[in-house]
Amino acid sequence: MKALKALSYRPEIDGLRALAVLPVIFFHAGFSIFSGGYVGVDVFFVISGYLITTIILGEINSGIFSTAGFYERRARRILPALFLVLIICLPFAWFLMVPIEMKAFSDSLIAVCAYVSNFWFWRTTNYFDTTAHLKPLLHTWSLSVEEQFYIFFPFLLLLLCKFNKRALIFALSAIAVVSIVLADWLSIHKTAAAFYLLPTRMWELLLGALSAIYLMQSPASKLNRLIRDFGGFFGVILLLYAIFLFDGQTRTPSYFTLIPTLGAVCIILFVSTDSLFGKILGHRFLVGIGLLSYSLYLWHQPIFAFARLSSFLDTQPERLLLLMGIVFLMAYLSWRYVELPFRDSQRVGRKTIIKLSVVVSLALILFGVIGHLSNGFLYRYAPEDRALASIDSYKEGLYVSKRFDEKLLAPFNSLDDRRKILIIGDSYAQDLVNALYESSMGENMQVSTRHISHLCGNLFIAEGGLPKQAVERIDQKCKGAGIYEDEALKKIMLDADEIWFASKWQAWQTAFIRQSISNVKKISNKPVKVFGTKDFGSINLKELLVLSGPERINLVQKIDPDVININAEIRKNLSSDEFVDSQNLICSTQESVCHLFNADGQLLSFDGWHLTKAGAKYFGIRLKNKDLIDAFKAKSAD
Repeated sequence: MKALKALSYRPEIDGLRALAVLPVIFFHAGFSIFSGGYVGVDVFFVISGYLITTIILGEINSGIFSTAGFYERRARRILPALFLVLIICLPFAWFLMVPIEMKAFSDSLIAVCAYVSNFWFWRTTNYFDTTAHLKPLLHTWSLSVEEQFYIFFPFLLLLLCKFNKRALIFALSAIAVVSIVLADWLSIHKTAAAFYLLPTRMWELLLGALSAIYLMQSPASKLNRLIRDFGGFFGVILLLYAIFLFDGQTRTPSYFTLIPTLGAVCIILFVSTDSLFGKILGHRFLVGIGLLSYSLYLWHQPIFAFARLSSFLDTQPERLLLLMGIVFLMAYLSWRYVELPFRDSQRVGRKTIIKLSVVVSLALILFGVIGHLSNGFLYRYAPEDRALASIDSYKEGLYVSKRFDEKLLAPFNSLDDRRKILIIGDSYAQDLVNALYESSMGENMQVSTRHISHLCGNLFIAEGGLPKQAVERIDQKCKGAGIYEDEALKKIMLDADEIWFASKWQAWQTAFIRQSISNVKKISNKPVKVFGTKDFGSINLKELLVLSGPERINLVQKIDPDVININAEIRKNLSSDEFVDSQNLICSTQESVCHLFNADGQLLSFDGWHLTKAGAKYFGIRLKNKDLIDAFKAKSAD
């Protein structure tokens, strides 16, 4: 293959790095205007593909390429600063994370050191979910994607270079096309897989690689100045469009992602030192940020995540500015005293970098393994605090739904003389089912359930019977789901002795609950009960763990006033036999506050809305003692 010339240093590429890293930082800092700031990572992939391909092909053509040398450079470039960040994260994680968070952090630490953190976060984290902002190592997914790519890419180039340049371009282009088609398809059907995994990101790196091959034959400086300026302008416009107009709902990576990546390609291909945008991107301010870009990227997510975990990062702008300052300070220090020295083979030899990489990696993996096996170092807490400290929202959520889901549209047994209860609703209806069984009342009933999301209204009223503004509030996925017209549900309604509705009621629904009950009775003519909504206030495990046992038992929290108002409105429209005020029942007569623990010091709600097992038992016993359940009263009378 005809020799391809290597390129000299291009300051505008460092400027492009700055244009990539700053939006990512602003996005993770929470600036809503940078709603598409995450595309900076896509730009980094393009830049990485361009630079690495330029280096590898230049060395291959010069006859000096070695895989050992390539991976040594990668290790020098990536590992020292990464290890520094990981090590400094450890004490902050120890003091700021509860065990379930610490266990997840430990698992992610192992994944980072094994270069598979993209797989870990693929299985555990929605990148655009609010909880993602609390994960200090979330951003390492992109490092893992790159390292996985560079495991095979040098060997692919070595193989393809045995053929001509046309074969090289055709092969890389074909792989890129397959990759982006797969990415677009998976962005619809398997969103998380598309976002995190290499096969759907490879095309972005290959765009950079193809740009490198083109420029090694035809440097931008040979183009007309007007073309270069227009190309640079177009590239910047594409980038800015994605940064400010994309958001968490934009499918990514997909064909939409061509907008920022082709923007980066335009800048790489058309911008040169003497062009207009070359001078802008080559300004020493942007170049300086570009030189710090790797360290900036490493530091920003842990600093923001730990600030949020400590409740330091809030709406106060001065705190955000302080954190931004810390990010830049730490980035400069790690670049100046870690990145630069370790890249210098005269100061740090190959054996040293290898030993350091192995020892630190094993030590961090060992820490992660211990953290996993000890359930997030649960032994840090006193024995009496461990149950509270080990609350796992995911497992608690499974508990909430399990019984309810087992009884979805379960047919009633006509030979069983127990009362037949149909319970319709969302996760609050799931809480109600658990309350019945934890207090033994469920054993005296036959229970069948039907799930309807609170977004769908949980009203037995066809959409045509609701005003337009109410219909617009109903989530699109609810339409056509057979919520109001379901023959299996109607049959169970006819067979039931009672029909109960429980939901996280919204204010707009209260005016229609009376009509909904009337519609139900037209079909079944059976007694109907409506269980009100409930709230426990904000829950922060870290704050609860510092309280003594008596302090927890005596703790009361403010309830959302909207919940009280919604229950009051429902009460106005229903009789006392039809309405059960769940909030009043759980929280006694103090309508504005609610206890968070029972008399034994057990937590009643794990998230401020849904009941733990102890909370379900507490609710159920109060239902039982207040004699509010007709089915149980009838059984007791027998």
